Amino acid sequence: MSDLNEELLERVQALWHSYKFHLIIVLLMIFSAIAGLLYKSAVRSTSHQIAGTSFYTIVNAVEEGDVEAASAALDGIDGEEFPEMRNLALVALATAHNTDGNAESAIARLREAEEQETDEGLRQALVLRLAELLINDGQTDEALAVLDDPEVEEDSAMNLLFAERRGDAYYAAGKLTEARVEYLRAREDALTSFRSYMPVLNIKIGAVSSLATNRQSEGEPNQQLDNSDAESDETNESGEGDSDNNDSEGAADSSATEETQ
Repeated sequence: MSDLNEELLERVQALWHSYKFHLIIVLLMIFSAIAGLLYKSAVRSTSHQIAGTSFYTIVNAVEEGDVEAASAALDGIDGEEFPEMRNLALVALATAHNTDGNAESAIARLREAEEQETDEGLRQALVLRLAELLINDGQTDEALAVLDDPEVEEDSAMNLLFAERRGDAYYAAGKLTEARVEYLRAREDALTSFRSYMPVLNIKIGAVSSLATNRQSEGEPNQQLDNSDAESDETNESGEGDSDNNDSEGAADSSATEETQ
């Protein structure tokens, strides 16, 4: 038995002398890989903590109206590692800047969020908000350029909202004919699938017509709107149900006339 143990020991010693450098290298590689994984895990955990702390700092600072503190905390959120969190922070900062009267910074924050957003629906929603800020800041041409988005699908709620926002931009720029065209386009989409939104569009169309009439009465040139479809506009304002009611009322009046005769 002792002879067998001695033989095994000699073989192990021979293998060690032959491959000890290879074994050392393999062991070092294993230890290095383990150390690297532990380091990455620690770094990721730290970056998560920093990003989370920064985000809540931004939220609390925005609620308190401290825009400078919120802006300073934004650097703690890595956009590549935490894109959704950073975009939420950018939108919150844009709102804070806008409330603070700093339209330029609000627009810049929203532009950054829109450019980084990967979800198409959320990106288009950011475009609508960005266009609204641009319109309020008097940058109507820039707003129209932003709203020229080929990714917006026809016959969709976004298509309706984009047409409405283009109408807002034209209205703010004093281009009443173009504004009315966009509002009518939006209302056409609302008639098919989003009828609950029609009252809002009808109010805007009425405002355009009233403003054009006032300007024309004051002698301003080129304020005559194309009223070729005015009758259809008035008919559509109340929807298809009104036409059915008018038909039934007409039939009732006809029956009453025949009975009188």
